[in-house]
Parts: sequence; structure tokens; C-alpha cells
Amino acid sequence: MYFNTSLEKTNNDYFFNINDDNFEHEDFYIYIKLIIFKDFIKILNKTTDMDKINKDEIKDNVFDTIEVSFGFFDDYEGWTFPTIGNNNIFKIMGTVTQSIKYILNEHKSINYIVYKPTHRKINNVTDNGQKRKNLYSAYMKKQFTNVSIEETKGWVIVSLE
Repeated sequence: MYFNTSLEKTNNDYFFNINDDNFEHEDFYIYIKLIIFKDFIKILNKTTDMDKINKDEIKDNVFDTIEVSFGFFDDYEGWTFPTIGNNNIFKIMGTVTQSIKYILNEHKSINYIVYKPTHRKINNVTDNGQKRKNLYSAYMKKQFTNVSIEETKGWVIVSLE
């Protein structure tokens, strides 16, 4: 089950806006950006096995990765995630998964999905994103077969094998 969305695309950016009357929030977005894995790794200053990049086909300027974010976006605060009722969290995850599958269907060169779970502060106590990371990783494993998941510097890297 998932929410209805509308899609805006600009260059390598996809904005899926949940515009469903059954969803309690407005301006909730799923943002997916096409990126190059080796550039992403360079930004993280992480060494990696170069054979892993592009499944042994190292090519320049091939979009082989999607970066996924969702929630509300504010220029000053960045991405924030609202309090969601228990029933809707699964519909949101279904909608995010549906959006990712849409991109994977359009771009057959995608080998990686990367995301950074938001930290949440309630009464000055942070959950450091661990609950979100666990939920998102469980969804990735359930929705996509033969994936491997690793975490580095707060980012989760899902390798589609």
C-alpha cells in the first residue's frame, strides 16, 4: 500500500510529492537524485574496492547511484521527518520504495542506493537515526533481492547485486 504522488523532474533530480487526501501532512517530499558512486565515495573520503564500483565497469560520468531523502525540507534545517501515525509509516515506506523502483526502471545503470537517516531530537535527546536506519534497511532487504548494506560516516550504502 502506498500514497498517491505527483512527480517533478529537473535534470537528475526527482521530486515525488505526496498529494494524498488520506495523508495528514502537506509538502512531504521524496527526493531522489542521480549521482556517480565514485564521486560520492570521494566526498566521504572513504577508500573502497574499486572493483565494486559499477560492478567492475568503471566509466566516467555514468549515473550508477541514487541518493534518497524524504520528509520536509527547510533551507535552514535541512530534512526533517514529522511524527507519523503507526499506520502511515508503512504507507510512506511503501511510497518511497515505489519511487525508488520507478527510478530503477528508468535507469538500468543504477547499482547503489544511498541515504542518511535523519536524527531526531525530542526534549534535547537524540535518537541518532538508529531506529530509522533499522527500518529503512529492513525495507531495502525486503523489497530488493540480493542487496548488501553497509554504513559509513552516517550514510547507508545499499549495493544492488
